[in-house]
Amino acid sequence: MQKSILFTVITFLFLTFSASAQNVKKGNKYYSKGQTAIRNRDLNSAESYLKESILYNPTSMETYLALGDVYYIQKNYSNALVNYYKADSISPQYYLKYKLANAYFYTSDYKNAKLRYLGYLKKAPSTNKGVLIAKKRIDNCDFAIEAMKNPVAFNPINLGKGINTQGFEYNPVVSVDGGSLIYTGIRLKNNKRVEDFYVSEFKNGEWQKGIPLPGYVNSNRNEGAHCISMDGKFLFFTSCGRQEGYGSCDIYVAQNLGGYWSEPVNLGGTINSSAWDAHPAISPDGNRLMFTSSRRGGKGGKDLWMSEYSNNTWSTPLNVKEINTKGNELTPFLHVDGSTLYFSSDGYRGMGGIDFFVSYYNDSIKKWSTPINLGYGINSPGDEYSLMVARDGKTAYFSTDALKGAGEMDVYTFMLGDNARGKSVAYLNGNVKDIVGKQNISNSSISIVDLKTSKAINAISISEGVYTALLPVGETYAAVAMAPGYVLQSETFEFIADSLGKSVNRDFYLSKLTKGKTINLNNVNFNSGKSELLTESFFELDIVVAYLKQHSKYKVKINGHTDNVGNKTNNMILSKNRALSVLKYFKLKGVETKRMKSFGFGETKPIDTNETELGRKKNRRTEILLY
Repeated sequence: MQKSILFTVITFLFLTFSASAQNVKKGNKYYSKGQTAIRNRDLNSAESYLKESILYNPTSMETYLALGDVYYIQKNYSNALVNYYKADSISPQYYLKYKLANAYFYTSDYKNAKLRYLGYLKKAPSTNKGVLIAKKRIDNCDFAIEAMKNPVAFNPINLGKGINTQGFEYNPVVSVDGGSLIYTGIRLKNNKRVEDFYVSEFKNGEWQKGIPLPGYVNSNRNEGAHCISMDGKFLFFTSCGRQEGYGSCDIYVAQNLGGYWSEPVNLGGTINSSAWDAHPAISPDGNRLMFTSSRRGGKGGKDLWMSEYSNNTWSTPLNVKEINTKGNELTPFLHVDGSTLYFSSDGYRGMGGIDFFVSYYNDSIKKWSTPINLGYGINSPGDEYSLMVARDGKTAYFSTDALKGAGEMDVYTFMLGDNARGKSVAYLNGNVKDIVGKQNISNSSISIVDLKTSKAINAISISEGVYTALLPVGETYAAVAMAPGYVLQSETFEFIADSLGKSVNRDFYLSKLTKGKTINLNNVNFNSGKSELLTESFFELDIVVAYLKQHSKYKVKINGHTDNVGNKTNNMILSKNRALSVLKYFKLKGVETKRMKSFGFGETKPIDTNETELGRKKNRRTEILLY
């Protein structure tokens, strides 16, 4: 009897062991198939094979690890976390702490992520490539934990079916007038997925169906990462693998010829290098180009570089050192206010991989400010690229695959918070006309300066006496309109546009230049009771210097005037000294002394009442009489 029982037990154990061995063998077989599928990038098949393997061999740490990796690659971080946790419970390993930490990180569980990173650092060899990443991620966890306590408003709105399809749409760039949007879409061409440009028009309150960009920019290769000049005439973009290229990816430009875009031209070996050059951003005046490059001489992997356009050529790009880090700085966007930069980076403290940042240019020290993270809500544990902000300074556009959109990646819009906005910018339009005949003066020019910063506004285009300028709203400006053979006109004005940022019209009327004509210098200023020129006066005086040199046959009387406030004798002396200061400035700038005389008239020649502040302001003036 005992022998019979023993035989039965042994037989049962043998059969159990045999079945278990068979299961392990089958599990290993599916595991091997899963690994092959991973190498072939067939992640869906890999997931199925590895799940099948677990059914036969539920104690395989390697299988749970591999399945976790599949989910991680697919950005299914919650399922990745479950499988990494099972793998760690079967056979704890220091590298599993790192994988667990990453999964927690990308599910925004920053506290648990930090704990796992710290656990990994205790056991990992110092030479392990994950050590530096873990240390940076711990810093990011600390930042994110605090940032999540103060989330920023973020309500993204899908731009709709006119633009977004079931595929990929990204890198949105809206024209300055807000009427069109050029974006990148991936479509099949000759059985290949190709990046091309598409354009959509904004009509009847919505974006219309996007069409391929008319002209010759799109090709059988990839085009993307672009920007548009302020006047809409030039498209700067990135294209890779072209025969005439200098590196793996180069920057090109195409011109808008009546709605059709020309054959693109490579910007040449000054801008492009043997490395990777991409993501161009053009300044409002068209004279500065910022872009991303992996060329030598940078601070990190990919840096921001800047080139300036002068005498029909681009200068050697300079590294934007105050922005760049040891990490990567990407997708710069220069707002039309000329002083606000948006970009992406993984080199600063942030919410995750690559975050959006903003920096403001300080014209007085010629440097960009310390970048500001746009905050939790806008930034996530994932990667954020290609932020574009409209001319109102607050309407932002971007693309993402993290929201439930129409396709694999969609274009969205949202409103920026106050701390991340650019200046609201609007159009100033007008004409430079003959004051008698009222016809436009074809060879006229106009110059504008911000009186608070003394910064010239270069975003001006003028043709046949019709001008367009883009100006930040709410500032006070000085403007000078001039043309050969005419008296120049100078004005000071506060630029105000409504909340919709509609254009403002302002015409300038010039009179023919003859002997005895007077030029009022409305933007030449002094401190009260002083005769020293303020620096804000130099803008207009320099224009007058060029004007006087152009009209050298005329002699010049510089006349100073005051209002009636104060002592008459002191006012007479003050007016003489102010006129003399202007004469000395002209002399310093190369106007012949023998052509000039200066006079002071004090309060004796008012042109308006002295009973009001506005009248007194008009009476305090400096004039130039040409004779």
